[in-house]
Amino acid sequence: MSKIIRLTESDLEQIVKRVLKEQSVIGAPNQGMTNNSNSLNDKKVIKKYYCVPPSFAPSIDDLIKKGYNKQTLKIALSIIGRESSFASGLRYNITAPLKTIAGLLGYNTSSGPAQMSQQTAKDLKLKQGVDTISGALNAVYQYLKKAYGVATSMGYSNSVKSVNVPPSNSINAKIDIAIASYNLGMGKIVKYCQSKDPKIKVKCDNKNTKQVKNYLPNFSTKRWDGVNITTHGYVAEVVKKYNKFNCF
Repeated sequence: MSKIIRLTESDLEQIVKRVLKEQSVIGAPNQGMTNNSNSLNDKKVIKKYYCVPPSFAPSIDDLIKKGYNKQTLKIALSIIGRESSFASGLRYNITAPLKTIAGLLGYNTSSGPAQMSQQTAKDLKLKQGVDTISGALNAVYQYLKKAYGVATSMGYSNSVKSVNVPPSNSINAKIDIAIASYNLGMGKIVKYCQSKDPKIKVKCDNKNTKQVKNYLPNFSTKRWDGVNITTHGYVAEVVKKYNKFNCF
């Protein structure tokens, strides 16, 4: 009788590290997600959305025709660019199938071009999976809509930039905190207040009541693969990508 091997999340991480190391020596696999259709219409769409990765152009066109807000779609696309390099590259090509396996084994791992966790997808009650381009775009779009609502309820403005980041790294305070929450979690969209330390802002409570409006927190996130990021850095990367999508 064969022995059943149960992999832990730590086991999966070690496998990824080992494969990444080996691939860096022997070369990367084919990168990117290709568009399976070579129809004349898709070629026209790709030409129309020249600023968008070709494999994403048909989905962008379809969602715009369905009435999706263009700005929110740009932000969703930018987040996907930050999360998975638009579903391409060595890291994504190796980790994506492993994460899919982990998901099937019951782990709440992130997956697909948007690197969205299964729990987040479940909370959003998505009817379409997140492992496809159109599914990922829709998933982030729906997440952002929900995040905008929370940000609005917390007093974040859609006409003023975040007060504590360079203007070039901000779209507006409401959008910035929504982008940040994609990395930090929706629970970080709260009112931030002055604390005893003037350099530190904390969640407003009974002791800390002087709100700093349109404040973007700056947490440091340590990842298992050593690629550490900050909230401000994450938002800045997304905003930089967003500014390049000027063809729609």
